[in-house]
Amino acid sequence: MRQVLILASLLLLGACSSERHFGADSLWPFGNPNAPVANGETAQRALGNAPQVAPILPQAGNVWPGAVQPVPTIADEEKQMSQPLGAAFTPSLPSPYPPGEAPPENADLSGADFSAVPGASATKVKGQ
Repeated sequence: MRQVLILASLLLLGACSSERHFGADSLWPFGNPNAPVANGETAQRALGNAPQVAPILPQAGNVWPGAVQPVPTIADEEKQMSQPLGAAFTPSLPSPYPPGEAPPENADLSGADFSAVPGASATKVKGQ
């Protein structure tokens, strides 16, 4: 009876895989040849090894942005309302063009007038 119980427990251990896989994974002294290569830092720590990790060095200079800008008040917004659209805009990145030089015009759109007559309404063009 004891032998049958031992045999049954061995078969139950391998129930999720075949006897061949169970025997190869548990009895083979050199490990599973089909297992993934454990060369990552976390895998090396899990295996009990000390991985070679490059330390994180601090970046030179001030990496933090400047002081927080005050929230504009309604009076500040009203001052900007009298300026032309976009005149009060300050871009967050510097312009790629030298000072005083405008971006090149698109050759396809040169001379095109996209302004609408006051009181005009949108109409659907046939054939498009």
